[in-house]
Amino acid sequence: MVWVEEPTRADDFAGHARIAAECRTPVQIGENLWGPHDLTKSISEGASDFIMLDVMKIGGISGWLRARVARHR
Repeated sequence: MVWVEEPTRADDFAGHARIAAECRTPVQIGENLWGPHDLTKSISEGASDFIMLDVMKIGGISGWLRARVARHR
């Protein structure tokens, strides 16, 4: 298996982080994240090993960049 995709609810960042910490197979989330806030929260909580974003849901490249900037503040 290459990765486990969204093993719990999309908004359960803490749950994903616990699974990622305990699972030998990488965890992937992201297709159900809505906007920069969700992306920032998932990254800050260590919710996954891989993130595959849905460009429309995240707000395009601008949304991705806003999330990235917010994380570094």
